[in-house]
Amino acid sequence: MGKGILTKYSASAGSGKTFELTANYLSKLFASPQSYRRILAVTFTNKAAAEMKYKIISELYNFSKGKRNSMAGRLEKNTGLSFGALQEKSKHLLYSILHDYSFFHVGTIDSFFQKILRAFTREIGLQHGYLIEIEHKEILSKAIDATLEDSLNDKALLNWLTDFALEKAGTGRNWNIRNDISRLAGEIFNEKFRLISSTDREKLRDREFLNSYVVTLKSIRDVFSSDMAGYAMRCRAILDRHNVDDAMFYKGTSGGVGSFFKKIEKGVEEIWAPPANTVLKVLDDPPVWTAKTGPSPELKAAFADGFCELFTEALKYYRDNFIRANTAILISENIYVLGILSDILLNLHKITTSENRFLLSDAGDFLHRITGTSQTPFIYEKAGNIFEYFMIDEFQDTSVIQWNNFLPLIENSMAGGNDNLVVGDVKQSIYRWRNGDWKILGNQLQRQFDENRLKSETLSSNYRSLKNIIAFNNSLFSILPRLIDSENENDDIIYKTESLYTDVRQSCGNEKEGGFIRIEFIPEEDAGSFRERALAGIPALIEKLQDNGYSAGDIGILVRKNDEGSDVINSIITYRATVSPEKSLRYNYSIISGDSLFINSSPAAGFIISLLRFMVNPGDRISLAVMLRNWLCATGRNPVEKDLTYIENACDELWPEGWREFTENMKCRPVFEAVEYIIRFFSLGLRDENTAFLNAFQDCVLEFSVNNSTDIRSFLDWWDINGTGRSLALSDQQDSIRVMTIHKAKGLEFKAVILPFIDWPLGHGKKNPLMWITPGTEPFSNIGLLPVKYKKALEHSFFNTDYQNEKFLACIDNLNLLYVAFTRAKEVLTGFCPGDKAREKDSMAGWLEKAFKENISAPDEKPYLLLNGFYNEEAGVFIAGEMKKPEKEIPRGGEQEIRTECYFVNDGISRLRLKYHSENWFLKPDDHQQTKLNYGRLMHDIFATVMTLDDIKDAVSRMVLDGRISITEQDEIEKKIAGALSQPEIKGWFSPGLRVITETDILLPDGTQKRPDRVIISGDKATVIDFKFGGEREEYIRQVGNYRKLLLDMGYHHVEAFVWYVDENKVIKV
Repeated sequence: MGKGILTKYSASAGSGKTFELTANYLSKLFASPQSYRRILAVTFTNKAAAEMKYKIISELYNFSKGKRNSMAGRLEKNTGLSFGALQEKSKHLLYSILHDYSFFHVGTIDSFFQKILRAFTREIGLQHGYLIEIEHKEILSKAIDATLEDSLNDKALLNWLTDFALEKAGTGRNWNIRNDISRLAGEIFNEKFRLISSTDREKLRDREFLNSYVVTLKSIRDVFSSDMAGYAMRCRAILDRHNVDDAMFYKGTSGGVGSFFKKIEKGVEEIWAPPANTVLKVLDDPPVWTAKTGPSPELKAAFADGFCELFTEALKYYRDNFIRANTAILISENIYVLGILSDILLNLHKITTSENRFLLSDAGDFLHRITGTSQTPFIYEKAGNIFEYFMIDEFQDTSVIQWNNFLPLIENSMAGGNDNLVVGDVKQSIYRWRNGDWKILGNQLQRQFDENRLKSETLSSNYRSLKNIIAFNNSLFSILPRLIDSENENDDIIYKTESLYTDVRQSCGNEKEGGFIRIEFIPEEDAGSFRERALAGIPALIEKLQDNGYSAGDIGILVRKNDEGSDVINSIITYRATVSPEKSLRYNYSIISGDSLFINSSPAAGFIISLLRFMVNPGDRISLAVMLRNWLCATGRNPVEKDLTYIENACDELWPEGWREFTENMKCRPVFEAVEYIIRFFSLGLRDENTAFLNAFQDCVLEFSVNNSTDIRSFLDWWDINGTGRSLALSDQQDSIRVMTIHKAKGLEFKAVILPFIDWPLGHGKKNPLMWITPGTEPFSNIGLLPVKYKKALEHSFFNTDYQNEKFLACIDNLNLLYVAFTRAKEVLTGFCPGDKAREKDSMAGWLEKAFKENISAPDEKPYLLLNGFYNEEAGVFIAGEMKKPEKEIPRGGEQEIRTECYFVNDGISRLRLKYHSENWFLKPDDHQQTKLNYGRLMHDIFATVMTLDDIKDAVSRMVLDGRISITEQDEIEKKIAGALSQPEIKGWFSPGLRVITETDILLPDGTQKRPDRVIISGDKATVIDFKFGGEREEYIRQVGNYRKLLLDMGYHHVEAFVWYVDENKVIKV
């Protein structure tokens, strides 16, 4: 058995990471033509996976056509094959992959985990046809509601929630606990919570233990507060007895003994502050009680009365115990919500199981718990995949659980003598909030693999940007980490910022000169805020870029948050509306972003949603008003020009005659069909501006209809949670300015980048995210993992080290954000920063200005700028290089624009039906024959949902909504079932209060399953009934006899079994 090597590629921005991955993949492919079946290449986004697939296939295609490029030279070197041999092999490889595409394993980590999970549906408890849920907001909200409802029947839980509300009210906070629960409940998807030990999970379910823990915390807080109040009262009594004023002490009331007393007497506000150094001087040798002039007579009398000894005792007690008290205070803030997280998680799993859903966020955790019991990759083999080579892209964003799931596979591969690789860059790790952990790439690999099995490579050339851009980033990100480390020295931090940026300097891979950088610091003026002035400066930048030959599609505007993107879009749209016709023709102000392409932003989609709401609630005048305004916009009319004072009159005037009757008729139709008719009736599909949005909206409706009931109310509930964030796919070929967040821009590049708001903090700023902390001091360590809010107060608790670590990690997050933003630029980089007086403390703008003032020469021969030589401090502008005509690029091609002029609505019964049921699949529209088989299936499905006689109407109505029976058939079927269930011998099986199980599988020892129609359980007695809707057959008796035997084997001592021939009204006891 050989020993494989894991190669770790450190790939800075623009360093040809995709090229390197493709070269490695193709090298293995040419060495072994069938190896694509045994190679797993994963990345983190569908777009990145598609890009890598495209690169591999296109390179094989180019080789097969005899097109020689840099990749060919690399492969000739790696494989030892001539180009002619590569060309011949490429033809066969291309044919094999395209005809065996399902075994071409290049995808996302999530898609790989989903594939594995399909082999474990039984272990998870999922039935066939389960749904993968990407979003968890809806289910989490249901789980919270279910937990609160459980308190009605769970006295311990009710008492816990009551204590929580009283605790909040007692500390002056809002007693409503749901918001606190909702805020923290999302943490059940945090990996640190997922990795909590089974012992601690049990503790969190033990309400008695949690109550004792809370009592301990409260005791620590109250005892310290009470003791200090007692000390203060006794000390104050001595001072009052001798008429001592606080000003008589050293430093008087400004940090001296007197001010310390006042804080103690006032009581704790948030936490207990550490005693000031001026107070601690009383513990020096000799102690310092007063100024050099010496104590006053009154103070001498107080000293003689024992004040010094008493105060010294109090101060030592405070110094030795305030950190402990603060720790108890900080833990108490979230301990009550922590106490019900397990209940919420339990309800979450109950809901997903009952609805046959599986949360995508649970996939990694589930595999982790399986692989945690074994170091062999048997679970992956169970899924039908035996991989020998692994390639992981964007490794800096890999989470602990994801890496733990891959590690056994990679270990097994290396044990077989196979080489593997990971590619990443700590400097581009900006997804820690999604559980990404750059420390795995930073140093964990070195601990897990010895130097003989781990090989480190650095891709040190930049092929993306022009030389000045590279030089600027080389200089800036060499200086910034050093500056940050010098002002944030802390022995508790393992890493130094500078150590993570040691490989930041790159050489110029394309040897192309040029590049323009301009960073402007906007001073605070009366003319407007920084944001307003930055927004006002964007149009001029756009025009200047286009004057120099850049198209709108070359420009990317990157922002920190979505609301900033909305501000940018609105400002450009407003500006475009005010420019002269000449400017409008000369410049392209077209702009697209994720926000502008939200389906919700379309007036046509907004009209449909408002109309559906109006159909559900005809008295909703707000929806009617929104409908009218959206309809005017969607049909090209100007809402401002219409008098909308009398909404109903305006609707009757503008909309087609009979619109009220039309909406009434639509209520009973499936939602997809209703929307189709709405589009046609209100002429929404005639304008091409609506077409893409209407298609996307109907895609959402169809997605909902496939997995849910098709009624309008259910769709609106689904849309409110899942639909509002849906958007159109963005084409790379559109000639429009693109606005996006820096996070979404990762992996992309733009010829010209504009950063309008470089004002985010280096740390968390005003945010207070939750930290998951492992306490190391008793009694706090009785729980192994605790949620604590990030804030400066943690410095004065046992969690100071955790606080400093989180502060450092936040610093890396935001410095990395700046690095990712600045390295998206190929030719032009511009941005706006707030000036000195306009920015927040610790703003990134401040750090940039410090770096621009540095005069540090180049450490090596790689491109470098002396930053202070390009910064005009008086004008507040950094300028390097000149803006020239953009580089011409060869278009990638392959994307053809197809324009549809309108949205086509199909008419008539001959159109494709929305939802076929298997029994009706082959029936023609005019074929009204109902086979016995279909009838039996239909009746079985109705009986499965009828627990009592009161359920008949709802069960039959559901079949109408699902389109399985018509409204005209509804009354007849209801009467028929009600008559059958009213027979004396049958009626008892459908009485209220029975424990009934319908259409549920019984798993046999050999793995097969049996499913009786109805089982009634009462203690150790069971009654099994099977419904039949045809003639009598001997095999039915044997079938039900087997059910009876199974129930006896399951431990039910008294089992009765019946076959009920419903249509014949005949019951046979077996």
